[in-house]
Amino acid sequence: MSFALTSRAVVMRLHLLYRINTSSAPTLGRMRTTVTFEPDVAARLEQLRVTSDRSFKDLVNDALRAGLDQLDRAPQPRGGPYTRPVDLGRPRLPDIDDVSETLAITEGEDHR
Repeated sequence: MSFALTSRAVVMRLHLLYRINTSSAPTLGRMRTTVTFEPDVAARLEQLRVTSDRSFKDLVNDALRAGLDQLDRAPQPRGGPYTRPVDLGRPRLPDIDDVSETLAITEGEDHR
């Protein structure tokens, strides 16, 4: 099952908390902390917990692992929009930099 975490700050803060807690005292690779979830994230985790019959702890750990794995991967370059060139032929007017001359050609000398 794949989870995508969009909040890099939350993951980085949890990572920092983990480093602080594990560096100050040996905890055999485990850490206990309090995390506040946004309502939409809590609802998604609860929905997954009910439908998958897994523990909340396992779901959170799997989601964090997937999010951290995604952050470790290099971002894929995105291609921008592409406009296909089209040959429109020869211009009908020789030069449109001089507005007065262009109006004189297209509308006649009485364009004013």
